[in-house]
Formats: sequence, structure tokens, C-alpha cells
Amino acid sequence: MSQLTDILHKFSFSLILNVLVKVLWVLGIDRMMQNQLGEIEYGEYFSFFNLSLLPIIFLDMGINNYHTISVSRNKDSLYEKLYNILIIKMVLAVIYLVVLMLLFYILGYNKQQLGLCLLLGLCQVSIYFTFFFRSCLSGLHYFRIESIIGVIDKLLLVSMFGILYLCNTTQDLTNNWYVAIQCIMFAFTTVLAAITVFIVTKMHHKVHIRINVIKKIIRECYPYALLTFWITLYWRSDSVLLERLLSDGKQQTGIYASSYRLLDMCSAGGYLLSVILLPQFTHRIAQNLPIRKILWTLTICALVCTVLIYILFFIWAEEIMKILYANANDDYVLLFRILMPTLITLTLTYILGSFVNAVGYIKYANYWSFFVLCINISLNFVLIPHYKAFGCAITTSITHFIVVIGSLIMVLHALKKYQIQ
Repeated sequence: MSQLTDILHKFSFSLILNVLVKVLWVLGIDRMMQNQLGEIEYGEYFSFFNLSLLPIIFLDMGINNYHTISVSRNKDSLYEKLYNILIIKMVLAVIYLVVLMLLFYILGYNKQQLGLCLLLGLCQVSIYFTFFFRSCLSGLHYFRIESIIGVIDKLLLVSMFGILYLCNTTQDLTNNWYVAIQCIMFAFTTVLAAITVFIVTKMHHKVHIRINVIKKIIRECYPYALLTFWITLYWRSDSVLLERLLSDGKQQTGIYASSYRLLDMCSAGGYLLSVILLPQFTHRIAQNLPIRKILWTLTICALVCTVLIYILFFIWAEEIMKILYANANDDYVLLFRILMPTLITLTLTYILGSFVNAVGYIKYANYWSFFVLCINISLNFVLIPHYKAFGCAITTSITHFIVVIGSLIMVLHALKKYQIQ
């Protein structure tokens, strides 16, 4: 079996799992909750969710990508670093929660909103611990196990909310209860992921904690942490600015979330492919194995598929919005058409960005991401007051187009400079 066929085989398995489960979550449960809560209340939840991601550098610090690359280059590094990284992540989780609560307090939210903030923060802690354990599995090329763990949280949530819906109790749910249920399921998934890693690696009897190793990890993670910070800011600050800059910000954020949810769901294919490609690219570059054919074949296939999907979305935008949302009007349709070209650039960025990370171009990626962030924030401040949610969508589309251009330039430079096969 060729390497490209093997990658596509693993990707297909992961994609089928995610289509079966996450589509039910996004188009079923999450959409149902937006229709039930209304644009304003759901817009508040969506804004707070994205706000909880802004200080994510204190929680992740680039450790997940760093660990995947490290394990892919040398599997023995897992046994040296696993417990040391867990110590770092526990300390970072406490720092993250403190910073998040301070951020919400400074922004002037009330006690009930601070409670929602804490729940969202605990959700992020569980999610990023699960991401870390999944990075262990993908670094060791246990892609099927990693894919199964990747959908367990949503499977549990779909099951729980399905039961609540059948019992006719979902109408009593508030934002806080909605997030609290998610928090419990995410925590359960984290525990399950941890147990899986310890069973697969047989490391439950091998505890190695060394201060010098912890210092080394923090030092080596710094560039990845900075890159995560820039990307999070230009990717997640839009809905926060939308909610804060406008008098009807919560309503506009709710409208924006209706299209962003579909973008997030459709771009999952690109993300899943990147989870497989990052360790594959890292390993093949380290072993000087052929990689050009894999890279360009996947890039062209992704481009063709996402362009076709966008054309279908553009044609059927009105029907899609009115089927999914009770309050859908022409604004929903126009915003959907403006935002969805981002699917093309975002998917390509996942593929090209995996290569950029694998080849070690983190410094250049940081420079470009900071440049993109400056453009993103500037455009949002200019366009949101005038065009509201549409301005946000325009900014997102432009931002990700600039990102993919930079990623392509870095890929071409790396292929030429290192004479990669």
C-alpha cells in the first residue's frame, strides 16, 4: 500500500466517524439550542465561548503540536516527557482559569456571567487535556484509536441531549446548564483518553519527573506557544469584538454564529487530515522520504472538493438557512455566502500548515501570523461598526486568504531550500 493510499485510508475512517457524530451535534443539538435560546442568549454563549479561547496560550502553550512533532521524530521522547508535560499542563490550567476570570471581571461581566465563564474555562481545560492525550496517540500513529476518542465527547453529548429532548426538558435549559452538561462529558472523555494512553504506552508504572526536562520542554515550546496565541487571536476575537463594539452585539453575534457553526463543521475534514499529516510529514522529513507527491496531491484534491462544496452552498444558501434556523432571513443567507469561501482557504491552510510545522518553520509562521493578526484586528474595528456581522464575515474571509498565501510561500521556500523529495 502506497503512503498516499494509507493516509487517505486513515483519513476516511476518521472522517466517517466525525460525519456520523459531529453532524448530529452541530446540525441537531447545537442548532436546536440556538433556536430555543434565541439569537441574543445564544449570541452571548458564542461570544463567551470564543472569549474563553483568547487566553488559551496559558493553557496549551503550544505543547500539543510540539509533543506530536517530538514523538513523531523520536518515539522514545514520549516516555521521557509524558509525566513532565502533565505537570506543566496542570500548572498552566490553574494559571489559565485565573487569567480567564480576571479577563471577564475586567470586562465588567456580572456574577452569573462569571459563573458561565468558569464553566467554559473548565470545558477548555478538559478539551485541551484530551487534545494532549490524542497527540500522544497520533504521534505514535494510533490514528484509529485517536479518531474514536475524538468523537466520544460529542457522542455522549448527542446521547444526553437526545434523552433530554425526548423527555421534553430541553426548554428549561439555560446557557449555564447547557455548558455544565458539556463540561461533565468533556471531563469524562479526558479521563477515558488518559486511561487509553497509559494502557497503549504501558507507562502506568514508569513515572519520571525531572525539573531539567520540564525546563527544556518550556523552552522548546515557546515558539509553538506564540504561534498558538496569534492564531487564536485572529481566529476567535471576531465574535468577541462583534459583541463588544455594537449595541445589538449579542444579536449580531447570534446571526454570525449561525453561519460560523456550518463553517466549523465543514472545516473539520481539513483539521482531521492535519492530525494525520503532521506526524506523517514530520517522520518522512526526518527520514528523508518522498513527500512532494503526497503534499501536492492532497492540496489539489482539497482545493477541488472545497470549491465544489462552496458552489453548492452558494446556490442553496437560502434553503439551507431557512431549514436550519427558525428566524432565518435574507441577512442569514448573505452572511453565509460571504463567510463560506473561508472553507476553501481554511482547509488548504490545515494541509500546508502541517508541512510548515513539520519542517520547522515556526519562526516564519510566527512573523506571518502576527502580520495577519494586525490586519484582522484593523479590519474588524473598521468594518464591524458599519457592516455589523457582515463586516465580521468579510474580515474572516480576507484573513484566511492571507493566511493560506503565506503558508504556500513558506511551503515553496522550504521545498526549494532543503531539496525535499
